[in-house]
Amino acid sequence: MLVFMKRHRLWPPLVLALLSLGVALFAGLAIAQTPAYLQYLWPAPAPVTTTTEDGQSQTDNSGLTDARLGMDALAEQLTGVCEPITLFAVMDGVSVIADQDNAQAATARLVALEDGAYPVMPLLLKTGRLIYPDEFLYGNKVVMLEEKLAVALFGYAEPLDRTILLDGEKYRVVGIISHMRNVGEHQEYSLYIPYRKAEKSGLAMTALCIQAMPVQGAGGWAAFESAMGGLGKQGTAISLGKEGMNAALPLRAAGCAFGLLALLFCLRWLNRQVMRLYRDYTRRLRDQYAMRLLPWMLARVLPLLLGYAASVLLFAQLFIVFIAPVYTFPEWIPKVLVEPNDIAAAFWDVWQRQAIVLEVRSPELQRLRFFAVLMGWACGAMALSGGLLAARLGVALRSGDAADEASLLEADAPTQAVERGERFR
Repeated sequence: MLVFMKRHRLWPPLVLALLSLGVALFAGLAIAQTPAYLQYLWPAPAPVTTTTEDGQSQTDNSGLTDARLGMDALAEQLTGVCEPITLFAVMDGVSVIADQDNAQAATARLVALEDGAYPVMPLLLKTGRLIYPDEFLYGNKVVMLEEKLAVALFGYAEPLDRTILLDGEKYRVVGIISHMRNVGEHQEYSLYIPYRKAEKSGLAMTALCIQAMPVQGAGGWAAFESAMGGLGKQGTAISLGKEGMNAALPLRAAGCAFGLLALLFCLRWLNRQVMRLYRDYTRRLRDQYAMRLLPWMLARVLPLLLGYAASVLLFAQLFIVFIAPVYTFPEWIPKVLVEPNDIAAAFWDVWQRQAIVLEVRSPELQRLRFFAVLMGWACGAMALSGGLLAARLGVALRSGDAADEASLLEADAPTQAVERGERFR
């Protein structure tokens, strides 16, 4: 086998194809690990600062309160199609200071969570505890830190019941979250506080996000998109499930192409076996009766028939995998496939959302887009190397077929000579 591959120069394209396949599978695994949440993000309203009669400045963050109060009606509207659903606010680049003698400071991403956020935003607790429902309700000054942020601020990973300074206010550390920074996250660290505490503070949040998990088969995306349109906010609706399938499309296409190529090679091998069996059968008929050859023939024909049946099933499965995105992206298919106007309308409907001036992006969306680019390059390299490998393998198999044909003719030569001699007599 090694001599065969070296003779036909199969090693270079094979190594490149395997490396490309490894990168594509890594990207595919990262894409598959992203939960299929629905998200709607819009810029957070800025807090309004007013001056009272006695000269005191007062900050009004009522925009966050209005968004929270609007969630009750929204959750009712999406009951049965998107469950659970939660609202949270994000602030990028907040300054955090450890409340101690040798105060250490860090810049982090602040996330203000509402009660009920844990099912949709699972957090891996390292030590301590999560924020209690009562603390969410009353907006207590408690905080959960990521482990790396705790080390950066306090020098050790479990500063429970210590305090930090955030926007001039003290927050008590109640829990430590384990988290590894992923692609798409601008800040290295994150911390979590109750949403209603953010309402009472003067924190200028960057964006608000409604996040939900769609119920399978209930039309969650259409209902979610329609409900978000009724909010009257200029935001971005994101289906991470659709984005994930879109990112994995090159791997799906490459898998279908290589599967079809492997299927053709299998059919070619089966056809060769059929021809060999036919030639062997005709030779044996010269010495034995057909009925005596029947068990021998059946023992060899049945595996070939099973091989053809398996090939048909594989082709049907490849076709199902190939057309599966149509069910996820029905907007890609025009109403009439042969009408240029319908095709152009479907094209512009798909791409008009990509051309919006303002887009609020989540870390999950950024991550999927990064792996989509990585997947595209890896699958492109895999297609080139795989095509070269298939071409060289095809040449090698054709030369093998020619050699087999020559050996069969050489084996039949004595028999044919005898037959010619008998006819001459």
